Amino acid sequence: MVLFHRAQRAGLLTETMPEDVFRWGAFQSLSPVAFFIASVPIAFLSTPAAVAVWFLAVPLQVLANRWKPAGADRFFPR
Repeated sequence: MVLFHRAQRAGLLTETMPEDVFRWGAFQSLSPVAFFIASVPIAFLSTPAAVAVWFLAVPLQVLANRWKPAGADRFFPR
């Protein structure tokens, strides 16, 4: 994500993406990482609860797709 951010800001991408598309893509790529980091301290208390935290990323991704900006599919194809 750091490299992608630097390339976007420096204009090193083939085509510069709109700021809202960039923010949405950054959120999409960093949200699973945030859930994993949050699960580490929970794993000390309960391993199944930590795994359950990982699965919370799925509903968040579904909700985030509702806020997908127009033109995002052009830069982030499935």
